[in-house]
Amino acid sequence: GQAVAHVAPRGAARIAQRQFTPRAKREERAQREALYREKEYARDTLNFTLRLAEAMFYYGADAMDVDSAIIAVSSAYGLDSVDVNITNQSVTINYTSDPDIYMESRISSRTMSADSRFTHTLVRVVRTSTENYEALASTYGLIHDITEGGMTLEDADLRLSEITNHPKPYPPLITWLANIGCATTLTAALGASWSTATAAAIVFIPVYLLIQWLNKIGMPTFFRMAASAGLLTFLAIWLGGDHSMIRRPGESISAPLVVAAGLIMFLPTSRLVGAVQDAINGFPVTAAGRFVSTGMSFLGLVIGIASAVNAISLFGGPILDIEQTRFDLPSPLTFSVFMLAATVTFAITLHTKLVKLGWLVLITCSALVTYHLYTYLVGVDSGRANTALAALIIGMLSTYVAYRLHAPQAVFSIPALTFLLPGLSFFRGMYLLTVETNVVWGIQSMISAVSIVIAMAAGVTLGNYLMQYLLQRFAVPRNVPAEAAE
Repeated sequence: GQAVAHVAPRGAARIAQRQFTPRAKREERAQREALYREKEYARDTLNFTLRLAEAMFYYGADAMDVDSAIIAVSSAYGLDSVDVNITNQSVTINYTSDPDIYMESRISSRTMSADSRFTHTLVRVVRTSTENYEALASTYGLIHDITEGGMTLEDADLRLSEITNHPKPYPPLITWLANIGCATTLTAALGASWSTATAAAIVFIPVYLLIQWLNKIGMPTFFRMAASAGLLTFLAIWLGGDHSMIRRPGESISAPLVVAAGLIMFLPTSRLVGAVQDAINGFPVTAAGRFVSTGMSFLGLVIGIASAVNAISLFGGPILDIEQTRFDLPSPLTFSVFMLAATVTFAITLHTKLVKLGWLVLITCSALVTYHLYTYLVGVDSGRANTALAALIIGMLSTYVAYRLHAPQAVFSIPALTFLLPGLSFFRGMYLLTVETNVVWGIQSMISAVSIVIAMAAGVTLGNYLMQYLLQRFAVPRNVPAEAAE
């Protein structure tokens, strides 16, 4: 074979194996290699943390929890100097290495220069979301396991991929039946007759199919809200006419009750509460973005209701009397029983696992007792205090259960707030503004509904803060023996 030409080593390479090899040169090379490894490790860690934050936002976590999770996970993997900036649709993470803290165990700080510092800035945009509380709870469980220690970055990354690729816990048929059951029980809880409750179940079958089809083709939320509210209102008014096929003798079908129950389901409750919570917690940009997206959803509902009323008048259908939008709620027992059923079915539509439904019922029962007891003691003129107090109980109990189960508070608080949602006030305000063009009374009803939402969100947030303080002050830290804690 041909002889291979060898290039004679030069410089430091020529004396690399001699006993008088320059020690400083070897240390500098080792330092550069260690610095390179540290940069790669930091970038891999930040990339994983950003993926985790994206998943949390996608599944409906609020800004405060995302911010806390990023800092906690980064710190668990050795990155302490992390700055986080969160907006409505994006997460930005900035990391600057600190030789005195992070690099000291790997590279001698005495030989570090200012040029050895490095910075990583990563951004991720989250434009879509989904309703999957089981996946959200799984991400919180992953964060708990990471912060408790013992999970490598590779294992955490693999587990996050399993969470994001795992199918939803309930098949579409179960979700469909839960939506129909929620619409029926909500209508009954508002004081509807059996005929009206049956009408709600019938109406929501095509409405749900329409929503699923619009989701499948990627229709924006504004058009989904307008189309679903329009179809719901059109069918509810049509079935509520004098010649309705499901109308029982001696009973009337209240179209406004059906629409009001549907509005409770359509209202973006998590975004409403999340926007107020973000504003209170010090995330104004995120709150502003959520308020804008929520406002567009409301606008879609308004346009849908107005279009349906105008369309049914063109077909010569029944006319909706605005006085029908004034209701007398049933007895507290009837209201509570049907609202509990509506809460459970609503939680199933959000893909909450059955093991958590028992805790949800307990939290909702406590809030219902508080709400009715306060109303009974103070009277019907209690303002929004009964709503705020019930929301406070929901916030405290949800935070405690979430702490014990390593789950997000929203899994329990959002469904538990169902019985407080002002569907009747929203519908009356929308109808007065769009159909009756009564601006004064319409705005008054809308302000009343918005005040209820603010009282709900503020009560839940305050309950969260109070329970967090109590847990930090009195609870024994988990995974720490009681004797050591004392």
